[in-house]
Amino acid sequence: MNITFVAMGSELLGVERMSAFLKQKGHKVSLAFDPALFAERVYIENPYFAKLFSTTQETIDEIVSQKPDIVGFSVIADIYQWALYVATEVKKHIDVPVIFGGVMPMSNPEVVLKNDCVDIVCIDDGEHPMAELLESMERGSMRTNIENLCFKENGVIKKNPQRAPIPIETYPMFDKSLFEDVIPINQSYLTIASKGCPYVCSFCSESFKQPIHTGSHNEEGSAYTTNKQTHYEFKSVDDFMEELVLMHKRYNYTLVEFWDNTFTARKDWTLEFCERYKKEVGVPFKILTHPLCMDEDIAQALKNAGCYKVQFGVQTMNEEVRTLIIKRTENNRKVANAFACLDKVELGYSIDHIFGLPGEEDNMKAGLDEALSYYKNTKNLIQINTFWLSIWPKTEMFQIARDRGMIDDAEAERIENALDDNIYFDLGSVQDKEVIKLCENYQIMFKLLPFMPELLVNFLIKTGLYLHIGWMPRMFTRRLLDVATTLVNHDYKGYQYIRYYLWQMTKVVKSKIRHKLPNFSPARRLAESTTVGLMTDSADK
Repeated sequence: MNITFVAMGSELLGVERMSAFLKQKGHKVSLAFDPALFAERVYIENPYFAKLFSTTQETIDEIVSQKPDIVGFSVIADIYQWALYVATEVKKHIDVPVIFGGVMPMSNPEVVLKNDCVDIVCIDDGEHPMAELLESMERGSMRTNIENLCFKENGVIKKNPQRAPIPIETYPMFDKSLFEDVIPINQSYLTIASKGCPYVCSFCSESFKQPIHTGSHNEEGSAYTTNKQTHYEFKSVDDFMEELVLMHKRYNYTLVEFWDNTFTARKDWTLEFCERYKKEVGVPFKILTHPLCMDEDIAQALKNAGCYKVQFGVQTMNEEVRTLIIKRTENNRKVANAFACLDKVELGYSIDHIFGLPGEEDNMKAGLDEALSYYKNTKNLIQINTFWLSIWPKTEMFQIARDRGMIDDAEAERIENALDDNIYFDLGSVQDKEVIKLCENYQIMFKLLPFMPELLVNFLIKTGLYLHIGWMPRMFTRRLLDVATTLVNHDYKGYQYIRYYLWQMTKVVKSKIRHKLPNFSPARRLAESTTVGLMTDSADK
């Protein structure tokens, strides 16, 4: 069977894993990719340039030309409306089933299946369900009783039971060949070593993916042990290193991004990995982790192994909000200790901070000032990633916001149908104008903090001028400061992102020229001019 996966804006590890699994079963897998330049719904948004560089129609044409037996989308809320549009347009040309998977369909399969363009929804692991689905289609009759899949039968939604999670060690390596023509893998290699997360923050999809969560935290600050009910596990170091070494030989990548939710959750695993990575791969890498999963041993091991940046999910320095709203247990002392561990070994790090969390509005300025006091006293902080609270369907935060009156019935329906245009970089779900006005000042101050001289920081705070800088254009200023951060700190990822955008823009321009001028080819034009020149020379003689 032939399946076409559709992706927008970025490489998708879940799709690569699915591709590898289905190819093992003998199926043909193809990709239709829309780079979505200036409209990626994640970082850069500009309507004018988005229209100028749009390749959505070319993506639709590519799907149709591949003549798939089934079309698959991996969908988050940010791209849900785009995916519905593409699926609808595809079905105008070819009558094939469309399956949606990913966080958005998983949270609301019934809502997604109400759309005429969606026939099937996958909830949780999709490798085995998809293989069973394709096998039934090969036999001439699509099964509708496959676990983890939801179907429409005569207009009625059929939601099948969920199956037990698949152990991570049974997964094949990611099929990087699927994206290698549309993503410069040699510049940055993306992978994960784990599945799930040992924490269940209320704003995250893990809050509905892992309703049963038990475990105990090691007060020393690095290890978190859970039972198998959490569905949180790591690949063995041997298996992970096999992938990294093999792919390094294949792509000769110069940077690695580990996208695990909490890369350092297991101290023993982290220390073993760092020792081997330095010897067997040795290129710079960045990780994401939790402040409770950092100590001096881990910090030193990461530094020695070539880690250039640790991204901490801090979110707030308001301890009450952190505990009651986000559902996390660490106090500010432990968060500051994580910063200190990296400061000691001179390893750079960034902080994720969310504006507009419920519960902060009563004493918001004091809470943000406390965060500012902690952040400004760091030594190796290179960036503060500022986000605005975005509320996703079925998360615990969704119910908290409803209970507190942050969202009414109409807004709840918009969230459940992913109709809101705001993204977490640009106001998100925050609607209170006074909250927005105050937070905009801190957003710019937080962005300036890592590379502003200490004397100037103290001056702005002492005079209160930092409360009057929010008048600057939010999105433009944020992007400008992010570029400045990249240049000042020589951030590998920032440079790679700029190179990626230029590479994709060049590809889109060339593609549009070929589409408008199908007979145009620089090589052919050169050959023709050379031939004409030779003929002219011959005639002259």
